[in-house]
Amino acid sequence: MIDTTHPAVETYRRLYVAHTAVARAIERDLIRAGVSLPQAIALQVIGTASAPVTATQLAGYMGQERQSMTGLIDRMEMKAWLERVRDLPDRRAIRLQLTEAGQAKLSEILPITYKAVISIFAPFSESELHAMAATFEAVYAAAASQPGMGLPPVFEQEPTADAALA
Repeated sequence: MIDTTHPAVETYRRLYVAHTAVARAIERDLIRAGVSLPQAIALQVIGTASAPVTATQLAGYMGQERQSMTGLIDRMEMKAWLERVRDLPDRRAIRLQLTEAGQAKLSEILPITYKAVISIFAPFSESELHAMAATFEAVYAAAASQPGMGLPPVFEQEPTADAALA
């Protein structure tokens, strides 16, 4: 029998509902700019990284499998926001690079995303925000450590402080 009364079950449900609400609120503002939340995160990760970003790295940062990035990258390439470039030492690896249109779109959406995030988290003090961030990092680490997950330690490898607002 499954113990549905375990506190972890209710905690996960609340985390999922909160994440969904935050994502919907941010995406509601982004959609006016013609950008989905995954596209915005990808633009921010690629556009603010201090080193070249591969599809595998982008997938890791977004908590996705590499295969699921192909469609997202294809759609962004069709919108001329990014291009695939083969200039890494390993010629099989493909780096993702924003085009001028992608840079312009990133400049357009950064204020939108920041305003939405700051508005959502405005009720919380700085110490509460730091505590939440530490908790979320610990939850990610616990999930990433599960057998077969293969998720990278993304919080130690964030491209820059201005990176994605996932």
